[in-house]
Parts: sequence; structure tokens; C-alpha cells
Amino acid sequence: MDRKKLLRTVVAIKKEAKLDFALGEAHCCQTCTWAEIESKHGKDCKGIFLKWFRTGMNASKWNSHKEFYIGHNITKAQAEIVIRILKENGFNPEWSGDEAECIKISED
Repeated sequence: MDRKKLLRTVVAIKKEAKLDFALGEAHCCQTCTWAEIESKHGKDCKGIFLKWFRTGMNASKWNSHKEFYIGHNITKAQAEIVIRILKENGFNPEWSGDEAECIKISED
């Protein structure tokens, strides 16, 4: 998956969906990532993060993945924007719409 393309897409999503945060990577684990996000943006913040861990116990190399997951805390309206922009940029998002599930993405 093209990392630069995905990072540009994450930036576009943050702007158009009016998110508090949109991160192209995560830290250590999901719990640490959410703790860091909430300490910086507050408990009720809205946003997304790519579940690619560069450091910590879940660290992996970018090229070892053909698909990624996006963790999120977003409204339904924001979710529609996220999915639309991912598709417009050549990604294949898979998501049931369940707020408790991550958005799975792969590239065309």
C-alpha cells in the first residue's frame, strides 16, 4: 500500500470531516494510542487513526501489510465522509457501520 498516498488521504479526511485528529500511525497499542489522543484532544474528541504501530509491542514494518485497520470515534455523518474519501482515493474500505468495529482498508 502506498504510504504517502494514504497519509495525504488521512489529511484530506481530517479537513473535510472536521475531525479533531487524524493520525497516520498509532503508538504501542490501541490503549496507549487512545490515552494519548484523549490527553491531547479531550475525551469527547472525534477522529481516526491508522492501526499501524511503528513502535512498542505491536510494531511492524509498513510493507508487511496488504491491508490496514482504522480505529475511530466519529459520527455517522463523519463516517460517510471518511468512506467516500477513501474510495475517491483508490482505497477499498470495508465496514459494517458498527461503531465498535474498525474500518478495514486495502488498495485497488
